[in-house]
Amino acid sequence: MKYYLIQFILGYFATMSFSFIYNTPKKMINSASVVGGLGWIINKYIFLLTGNMLLPGFIAAFVIGSLSEILARKKYTPSITFFIPAIIPLVPGAGMYYTMYNLILQDYIAFAQKGIETFTVALAIAMGIYLSTSLSNSIKGLTK
Repeated sequence: MKYYLIQFILGYFATMSFSFIYNTPKKMINSASVVGGLGWIINKYIFLLTGNMLLPGFIAAFVIGSLSEILARKKYTPSITFFIPAIIPLVPGAGMYYTMYNLILQDYIAFAQKGIETFTVALAIAMGIYLSTSLSNSIKGLTK
């Protein structure tokens, strides 16, 4: 339990930092940070359960996208206000680093392995975003 509280706090402050970088309106920073913290602990929890990097990225991105759409309607602001700062901590930055590192070392096998792994995690995150946005738009279309 303590581990997940620490992970939530880390995700919260990481998202808050990106909220400042992306000039998120001050009234929305706390909400965006909570979404980011929840997305981060979901990512960590599912990773510990599965040991797989794809499923956690997909589900966390889907949850972040869904929560962003819900908050956008409640707070009358675009969903991107919550979504962009909250999704950035999920981006596989270490994977990108090690991909380039192995390229510089001319270790092409490790470069290809890390590159494919990083690309598939990024693709899983993108698919989670796409699915949550598509579902939200479909639901909006049905209610009009």
